[in-house]
Amino acid sequence: MAVGITTLDADGRPDVVALAADARADGTQTATLRSADGSQRVQVVYADDGQGFVIADSLERLPAGRTYQLWTLVGSDVAPRTVSAGVLGRSVRAAMFEFDGPVVGFAISVEDAPGATTPSSTRLQGRLD
Repeated sequence: MAVGITTLDADGRPDVVALAADARADGTQTATLRSADGSQRVQVVYADDGQGFVIADSLERLPAGRTYQLWTLVGSDVAPRTVSAGVLGRSVRAAMFEFDGPVVGFAISVEDAPGATTPSSTRLQGRLD
């Protein structure tokens, strides 16, 4: 018998921060994404089953018509290619995502809404521990 418990926030939605903390405690992989100047940092928690969490306390709200987009870095550890893992929106603090496949790291770019098929200049990037 398996039991699953999902922590909900005050609005009845999954509490992504609590779920990420639980996943981190279970030994999942993490990546710290950093901007080139180090002023912005985002934590990504990624489990072997493809469930992932983005904790992004330092990202600024984007203007209308722009969106943050999450990218997986897949393939070679030396020269990975990017594959979209989803659009995060104009303002993101915490988000859940799923991606099936081997991942070496993650990146976040700023795109014109509703998102892109290839990333524009990457704002933040980091490798899995």
